[in-house]
This record gives sequence, C-alpha cells and structure tokens, in this order.
Amino acid sequence: MGYKAALRVWRGDAGAGALEDYQVEANEGEVVLDVLHRLQATQAGDLSTAQTLTGHATTLAAESDVPHRQANALYCRGLLDRDATGLLAAAERYDDAGRPLLRAKALEAAAGHFVDADDRGQARMAFTSAVEVYTSLGAAADVARLQAAFRAHGIRRGPHAKHRRARSGWDSLTATEIKIAGYVEEGLSNPEIAAKLLLSRRTVATHVSHILKKLDVSSRTDIAREAALRTIAPK
Repeated sequence: MGYKAALRVWRGDAGAGALEDYQVEANEGEVVLDVLHRLQATQAGDLSTAQTLTGHATTLAAESDVPHRQANALYCRGLLDRDATGLLAAAERYDDAGRPLLRAKALEAAAGHFVDADDRGQARMAFTSAVEVYTSLGAAADVARLQAAFRAHGIRRGPHAKHRRARSGWDSLTATEIKIAGYVEEGLSNPEIAAKLLLSRRTVATHVSHILKKLDVSSRTDIAREAALRTIAPK
C-alpha cells in the first residue's frame, strides 16, 4: 500500500543551505533512494541528495569485492541516470549478495525505464523477473502494486512466464557480461572497465573469464568479434 512519507532534506551545500520539509508518495519495501529519486523527479529537480548518496555508494564500492556494495553503487547510479541496463546489472549483484528484495526493486526500476524507452520486450522480462522475486518472498502487496502499475502499459505476467537463461553462447551472458563484452570490443582494459562499471578489477576479470567459458572462446579478440557480430546484426 502507498503512503505519504515525510522527509526533511538539506538543500544547499556545505557552506550554506537549509532544511526543507517534503511530503512524497512511498510504498512498502522501498529503500530511501527510491523515495529521494521520486522526490527529485516530482518536487525538487535540483535536489543534490540523490547525487550525494550515489557518490557515497560509489566510494564504498571502489576496489571492493563485496557484492552488495557494488550493487548499491550500480543501483544508485542506475536510478540517477535512468539507466535500465545498469539497474539490471545492480539486480545481478544483489542476487550474488543474497539480497532478493533489493534485487526485485532494481528489476522493477529497470522495467520502468525500459517502458520509458519504449523497449517493451526488455520491460516485460524485467517486470516478470521482479514479480517472481516478490512472489517468492510472499510480498503479495508488492506483486499487486507492480502488476497494477504495468497493466496500464499493457504488460502482464503470463501463466508460464518464467524465463530460462541459456547455459552457453551469447544468450547465456548476463546483462553485466554483455556490457563488459561491449567494452572489450571497444578495446578497454579490465581496469578501465572496472572504473566504468564501478566494479573491482578482480570482479571484472572474473566476468571476462565467465564470458570466455560461455562463448567457448580463448581470447579477448574472440569476445570482441562476438560482440561486434551482435552490434551489426539486424534488430
């Protein structure tokens, strides 16, 4: 069920500013950044709090192998930039960290931004995954809320909608692995990729190893070739 949350937010910088009171719509199970993001979008377009939280999360994630810290940074950045693919990457890291509720929140946010981008196929997949996670948690209110919200966009969960990921080949790559493969195609090194994705170098190296195995190839050049084939393929 939705409710009105009362927030007192510092508006200004370290030198000058003031606390201001806001009333913003919130839903059960949301994290603070969700509510701040909604506040930023609806009432305070120049609000700096969301940027500040994203900066803190990014600092904590830097050179960290702790999945939930990496996930938090990706989630904050994805919300701030309205980056659906980045939010899918956050959902993956929340899954690695054993944080199913936050994974569902990231999937839900990704689905919303895919709708905004008119990518209904990706929106439906993210929506379906979010519903499945909420269902597994017994979060009936979140399932009902999510289904009602996406029904307005003509997106519904079918009776056999569970998506099964391929075990090998390009279709077996996760959203994060696809992004990394794209950066490999661009010629970026692991440290450069790590900086872009807010991941540790070790985590990127592990992802590259997984990509090589899934594609059954032996070099970064092979990864780049496979990624290029997908880039030029007709959509």
